[in-house]
Amino acid sequence: MKTALKWLIVVMLAFVAGMVFSGHMLRQYREEQRKAQDRRERLPEAEAFTKNVLARMGLHTDIWVVRGGRWTCGWANSRFNIITLGERCNELYRAGKIDWRVAGVLCHEIGHILNRHEGMKGVLEWASPEQVEADEFAGFAMKMMGATLDEALSGYQGMEENANREAVKRGWRR
Repeated sequence: MKTALKWLIVVMLAFVAGMVFSGHMLRQYREEQRKAQDRRERLPEAEAFTKNVLARMGLHTDIWVVRGGRWTCGWANSRFNIITLGERCNELYRAGKIDWRVAGVLCHEIGHILNRHEGMKGVLEWASPEQVEADEFAGFAMKMMGATLDEALSGYQGMEENANREAVKRGWRR
């Protein structure tokens, strides 16, 4: 009986030590991610626009908009973020007006985040279910921000009718 009790205590101590060590490693990983995120340049105009979109829907998810190499969604420091092309974000407002093509891309990326598409690898095919779902959200969000249907579709100029354009229209009509 004493031997079994000793082994139980050893196993429990090993389990607790493992939990403490894994917690330490997780905290260290999160700290490294936070430091990496803090080195990126945040884009206040695009962040303000994103917060406005979310506020109009009664949502208060913390989404960072930072300068990056391409449009994508991701996690950083337990926060969602949108990594954007710097030159595209500089065009969000032109002469005091919203450039709906750029706003549409931000709304599309917010759609990926809110629909939990984060963590996907690589570039999604244009008419994939995730892209269509994000486009429908973008149409809805742009209408809430005051875009006309033509403005909501401005990022799709020159494209033939497809599932993505239809999704923007469907979202805008909600």
